[in-house]
Amino acid sequence: MCRRAQRQPLCWSKKLLAGTVLVGFGLFNTTEGIVDHHLLGIDHVNETVPRAQWAFLDIGFILSGIIMMGIGCLLVISDRPSAI
Repeated sequence: MCRRAQRQPLCWSKKLLAGTVLVGFGLFNTTEGIVDHHLLGIDHVNETVPRAQWAFLDIGFILSGIIMMGIGCLLVISDRPSAI
């Protein structure tokens, strides 16, 4: 994606912008979920529910990040570059 963005000229379509934003959010959520929730054991998704349910919510959070990255990649790949 970075090489594609550096090509001149590049017209950032709505699809390309949405795809890169989804990849970014998904990557952040996945990384934050793995590092904070599982490795460090801090900042769980919902700490008001019983402790036994924390893992399920944290795993769901990580999966939502992976899904966002997948949808974002599909949007970026499906977008056709257009010259100005």
